[in-house]
Amino acid sequence: MRHAPSRTTLLLAVLLAVLLLDYRRIVSVVSAVSPARTDIGTAVVATRTEGGYAARNTEKVRYSEDTLQLLASYRVADGRVVDASEADLAVWRKVQRVLPDDALVAIRQLNVVTDGAANTLAMVHRSTVDPRAWVLSVDRADLDDGLTATLVHEYAHLLSLDPAHLRAHGAAKTCSGRDLQIGCALAGSELGRFADRFWSGVPEPAAFDRARFVSEYAASSVHEDFAESFMTWVLGSTVRKGTVAAEKVAFFDGEPTYVAAKAAVRAKTSAAS
Repeated sequence: MRHAPSRTTLLLAVLLAVLLLDYRRIVSVVSAVSPARTDIGTAVVATRTEGGYAARNTEKVRYSEDTLQLLASYRVADGRVVDASEADLAVWRKVQRVLPDDALVAIRQLNVVTDGAANTLAMVHRSTVDPRAWVLSVDRADLDDGLTATLVHEYAHLLSLDPAHLRAHGAAKTCSGRDLQIGCALAGSELGRFADRFWSGVPEPAAFDRARFVSEYAASSVHEDFAESFMTWVLGSTVRKGTVAAEKVAFFDGEPTYVAAKAAVRAKTSAAS
């Protein structure tokens, strides 16, 4: 017998807007059971999930870009991809060479996709089965150094957009932290502090200014600015001194969680080289 989920379950199942690093794509996630749309950020789906079936199987994903083809979906358990083909094991091995263990165990599903080389590289979104877990999509055609930077960017999303740091719009009547395009950054969160320091009075999206943003994509929203600045900081990319963009990169020097994350990524990438 099927039972309708509670309002709390539905709210916890709200999926965050898909976080992309190709600067223009959005995906929507559809569960195996009757999705119902809600409005959070730019594109979100609230999904009804049956715990038993959903927890044992991959989630269904529909990509809005016609050129993006889903090749395969795999469960990930304890940081290991389950029953993947040899070709797709190579995709996961690339992920393992970049992401620290805490990120690997937070991923519950790997989707292997493609739209050809140098287009969509990778993306993450919060699972509809477990709001603490993530679905990672990776383009099989882009297993090069560009993917390394993308995965570091996505790691920032895993760290900053989990339920301990961000609440979806509608999950609470009021935001006790910083109300952002993507949701409510909780009081005391790193994303909230970043927004208070660098985005006060600035609309999302903002006008791109090289002195204020490390990339054009960073100007699209607070959370993408956060992830792009983190990526720049971890990879040691050059930023002009004395700029707001440089201050954003230096922001992470004072955040212990992110200092540890940087060390973990560098340890992984150094061991793989």
